[in-house]
Amino acid sequence: MATQMCVHVMLIMVVGLSVGDTAFVCTPHPSDVVFILDSSSSIWPEDFVRQLNFVENITKIFDIGLLENQTRVGILTFSHKLKIELQLKDSHNKSDVMSAIRRVPHLTGGTSTARALWAVKNRMFTPINGARDRARKIVVVITDGMSHNRNATKMAAKDVRDRGVTIFAVGVGQDAEETELHYIASEPTIDHVFHVPSFRSLQTIQKHLSNQACKDPPVPEDTLQADSTDVADGCSGKPADVYFLLDSSSSIRKSENRKQLDFVKDVVAMFDIGENKTRIGLSTFSHKYRQEFDFQTHSDKKDLLEAIDKVSYLRGGTDTASALRNIRHQVFTPGVAREDVSHVLVVITDGYSRSPKSTAIEAALLHQMGVYVFAVGVTDDVDIKELTHISSNPEKGVKSFMFNVSTFDALESIKTVLAIRTCNVVDLQSVCKKDNDTDAVFLLDVSSLGSTVSYSIIDSINSASLNDHLKTNFQIGIFVHSCSDIPNKELSSVTKKVTPKQTSRYSELAGLVKKARLTGFLVQNGGRPIAKRVLFAFLDSELTQEAEIEIKMARDAGINFVFVTIGGGVDRKQVEPFVRGPQYIIEYDTSRPAQFAQVLGDMFCRGI
Repeated sequence: MATQMCVHVMLIMVVGLSVGDTAFVCTPHPSDVVFILDSSSSIWPEDFVRQLNFVENITKIFDIGLLENQTRVGILTFSHKLKIELQLKDSHNKSDVMSAIRRVPHLTGGTSTARALWAVKNRMFTPINGARDRARKIVVVITDGMSHNRNATKMAAKDVRDRGVTIFAVGVGQDAEETELHYIASEPTIDHVFHVPSFRSLQTIQKHLSNQACKDPPVPEDTLQADSTDVADGCSGKPADVYFLLDSSSSIRKSENRKQLDFVKDVVAMFDIGENKTRIGLSTFSHKYRQEFDFQTHSDKKDLLEAIDKVSYLRGGTDTASALRNIRHQVFTPGVAREDVSHVLVVITDGYSRSPKSTAIEAALLHQMGVYVFAVGVTDDVDIKELTHISSNPEKGVKSFMFNVSTFDALESIKTVLAIRTCNVVDLQSVCKKDNDTDAVFLLDVSSLGSTVSYSIIDSINSASLNDHLKTNFQIGIFVHSCSDIPNKELSSVTKKVTPKQTSRYSELAGLVKKARLTGFLVQNGGRPIAKRVLFAFLDSELTQEAEIEIKMARDAGINFVFVTIGGGVDRKQVEPFVRGPQYIIEYDTSRPAQFAQVLGDMFCRGI
């Protein structure tokens, strides 16, 4: 059965590559992208390979993967028949997608464009095949001729567009009819229709099409507000010391420096600021270095934003290495930065440093200290190689710490992404309890919760437990009742995903508590005699008398409880006697499972 997921934060990955001779980065919302490739007999084999090369180069601009913040790619070829070469759900990583593109065979035959469009809608943009509700949908159609049925193609394209899909139409050669391309493409067609004389000429539109594909569509105001809320949810309760290092050299005009400061304010405004929460510091640099304020100066968000407004403009050269050295010696040192939180540095620069080699060395020393470094390059004058050296690139965790935008105005496009990424680099390894011996069993009464909510809860559990940075002795198990097709999972390390096991014979919550009390923590089922025992009980209605009795018996046996309420049908006062404190009664918002995954991650890390 397909697991249903809900996307809450538009986490945008930013990657760089060379498109033609120009460094290019793509910062779209997470997207589901499908290429529809003409594979008819009118295309020569060598031209078909050129078409694949073109698709491969376009695909490179995306950060590909199955995470909800990443882009997924699908490929369908068509002639008079169709063949799906890659479903969206198969986009495990960029390397796999590149390999799949290179292996696409040439079908030969006629040109049934309408069938291809309908197949994308009905067989590819579906949840079971990896499509996501809130991901942007993009289709790129490449064809070298007129379709068999123009009216059918027109209707199919309209049907796809009406589902919120953006369609780019690329015509190759004189037989690709301009009118039909306009029937297929989204409005305005000037941005979505491309026509080149030959497959060799595809490279001439590569950059333009990439730019258009990366543009974010207009977003309703309520959606923007929801995104901002999601960022706040993701950052809440995640203490960190975040420092901004801003290029203030003469190559940056005063008006551009103002935009840089506004960008910092927008990012900082998304954080939960406070002495025991996120703390912010800021320095500027040119050929000299100036600290504007440190972590302890501003614990109030209003004061902090006003202080950013007053940051001075230095002018001069660009000694990035010296600035990084000062950060290392003066900022992320004991007594200045907190030892038990993550350390994050955001470097913004618009050009080359005086000594790229020294800059790389200083950045490497910061990385070795455990500082996560985001490098933001502005304008085409930045050295991409140097940005790469400055930015962190851990083998696991957040995959992209480098941004490159063409102008200071374009900083606006990455502010949310940077805020979210900053929230996501909390170094759990440094703050997790290493001696956190806890065995936790999750109890799901699927007959009450429903399969959709239950699967979503399991996804949240997996999302929290599979965190690569989690270095703790926490084990989880899952019990469900016999009426469900969701399998049980006996206790195992949190780094293992839920896998099928035997189904429980007990039904409803009372039976699940009894089952867990009697068998859930046994050694033969993975339990550890020295570990703390905890039951997570999910409730969407009042406890029955039978359930209360079983809970009391479990408590008497030394088992602790965490109650997770769903909806408004649960009276907190009824479950308060069974927990050690109000923090062990938490809410599961069905529209925000990622928020629940974060709460679980914190519990796994710090203990229950």
